[in-house]
Formats: sequence, structure tokens, C-alpha cells
Amino acid sequence: MRGQLGALLGALAVTSSAFGTPSLWDKAADPRRARTDHAFVAVERMLVRAEASAFDPALARNFTRAGLALIELAAPDTAEDPRLMLLLGELLIDGAVRRDEDGRKLLLRALDAHPETPMAGRAWFNVAIASARLGEPLAERDAYTRALERVYEPEFRANIYMNRGESRMVLGDLRGAQADFRRAIKLAQRPDLMALAHYGLGIVLERYGDLPSALDAMDVARQIRLGPFGSALDLPSVFFVPSYDIHYYKALAAMAAERSARSTVDKRAALEEAIEHWDAYLGPAVADEHQFLPRAKLHRRRLAERLSQLPADRKRAR
Repeated sequence: MRGQLGALLGALAVTSSAFGTPSLWDKAADPRRARTDHAFVAVERMLVRAEASAFDPALARNFTRAGLALIELAAPDTAEDPRLMLLLGELLIDGAVRRDEDGRKLLLRALDAHPETPMAGRAWFNVAIASARLGEPLAERDAYTRALERVYEPEFRANIYMNRGESRMVLGDLRGAQADFRRAIKLAQRPDLMALAHYGLGIVLERYGDLPSALDAMDVARQIRLGPFGSALDLPSVFFVPSYDIHYYKALAAMAAERSARSTVDKRAALEEAIEHWDAYLGPAVADEHQFLPRAKLHRRRLAERLSQLPADRKRAR
């Protein structure tokens, strides 16, 4: 589970102020600079609209793709302007585009040419996102570490720690992952980040062998509801590597719900939901020989036993 949450509007503002807007005389003396600045402003406006449309994924995708089209029209001048390079790299790896390899190459080239850019933290964050989707957890973890060296805003740092915890978990560093999730929880103020950090902590604690503490964390996460999306796991900005790992999270969340359920009806519903998600996880996980497959099989078997021991549902019997 990785979250691409926030910082775009603030990042654009930083970019504009840090690189400066060319004056009328600058534009007259250098027409190319005028064209690149015009392209940057147009794309900036488009991305602000995309960010403002976060609760309408289709509309946000349209604005993002329009921004990409605008910036690609300025392609001959992109290499001359670090702002355009960084924006193009980010757009290429956006969830609506997902040209991850192209975007990562461009971002790394921009960082190599402009290592002290005020956008370096954001750029390294996006390099990490692309690396996650490309299945390179070591490169992902290292890019998040580089981002932390340049990012100071608490919510953004919370997002980075949370995502780095995921990459550490994939690499088998469960202790490091647990530390990162706890750092994210301390920093996070936004409900979406708070929920996702608790989900991540719950997963790593379960994989560490501490199921009671894992279910405690899952219980906190699942009770944070986010408007039309409900669970933070269903936010458009959240993705899973591998994609079927979402069912591991939802299965554990259902197990937490079953543990706190007071009626037989609620317990049965939660158990059935958990088993459904374990089955959805197990199908592709068996084919991939996913590293956490044995734990999932064990949970699924124990839940089926508990479900069979519940008193008969009288309504169903009638």
C-alpha cells in the first residue's frame, strides 16, 4: 500500500517562487524563456484543478492528462527549464498516466542536472513511487530516504515515512518498517494519513507475529471514515504492490471487526467478509508464491473453523 497524498499545490507554489517569474523584459530578451514560462503557468493551473477535483477521479484524470498534453507541446524547451522537467516527470508517473519508467528517468535526469532544486524532495518522492510500481523496493526505499533529507512539512514527511515503511516491509525489514509507521502516526494530522499509517502498522505487526496488536491498529484505521470513499484503502491515490495485497489489508480489518462485534450476526458477517478477502488474496498469491502466503492460509483456516462453530442463524434457517 502506497499513498500519493498531497503536497502538489504547495509544491507548485514553492516552484513558482523559488525559480522566479521572468519579467516582461526577460521575456522580450529571451522568447524561449517566455514560452516555457507560459507552458509552466498553463500546466500549473491544470494541476491545481486536478488537485481540487480529488473527489471526482474521472475529472481529476482529465485535468492531469490535459496538463500532460500541454507540457509535451513545450517538449523542445523542457530540458531548458527545471520546472518543466520536474512537472513532466511527475505527470508521467501520475496514476492517470503511469508511464513510470519514462517519468523516473526524467526525474533522475532533472535531479542530476539540478541537485539543489527546491523541488528535490518532491522529485525523490515521485522517483520512489515509480520504483514501487516498477517492482524495485530497494530503489524505492533509498529514494524515500533521499526525500526525507529535503522535506520538512510534517504531513508530507508522514506520507514518506508511511510509504518507506511499506518498502521496508517488502524487503523483509519488519523492525524498520514498524519504526517508520510509528513515525508516520506521530506526524500525521490528516484523517487519510492517520488511517493509512495505522493500516500499515497493523500489517507489519501481524507479519511480525503480534496479531492482537495488529488488530488493535486495524481497529483504529477502519473506524476512520473518509466521506464517499469510506475506507482509506479505497482512496484513488492509494495503490498496492502487488495489487491483490489490498485483500490482505481488508481481511485483517474484517478480523478486527469480528473481534469487536457483540452479536452473533455481526460476528458471522465479519468472518464471512474476512474469508472472502483471504480467498481473493490467496488465488493470485499462490501463483506468485507471495512471501506472506503461509500466514494468510493459517488465518483463513482458523476463521473457517470459528465460522463453523457459531450458532446457527435462525433467520437463514427459516
